[in-house]
Amino acid sequence: MLILISVVVTNSPEYYSLQNLKIEMIRFATQLIVVFLIVYFLGGLFSFWISMLFVGFTALLILENNVAAFFATGLGFGIAWLSKALVITVSTASQLPQQMADLMGISNENLLFVGTFLVGFLLGGFSGLTGTSLKGVFQYKKEGYYRV
Repeated sequence: MLILISVVVTNSPEYYSLQNLKIEMIRFATQLIVVFLIVYFLGGLFSFWISMLFVGFTALLILENNVAAFFATGLGFGIAWLSKALVITVSTASQLPQQMADLMGISNENLLFVGTFLVGFLLGGFSGLTGTSLKGVFQYKKEGYYRV
């Protein structure tokens, strides 16, 4: 559904064909998986902003649509952060999430996981959007100076 929305937003007639829709869906899924793997496995080695640079670079290479880039990289980043937080919490049987929830005045520790996902989604989404926007800077446009 996100791909369909992003295709309609482009207002370009060549995006309305079924073949281009399939290509966009494959790129969306590829970007989501690549971002998840980068953030999940390399996220522990680098800080989050280095991961954002990697994710933005992959969006520059894979995706062409800004809306698809925002949602694909955002979902990949957010799901990776959420799964990493859940794996660490379950494997260590730590009481730290409950203690942090109490410290923040939140009655349920699961809201911390939702917050982790949302922060990851926004970081990833804006890094992917930056990557595809950077691609637009380097593309040659056949328009005149005054866009006539």
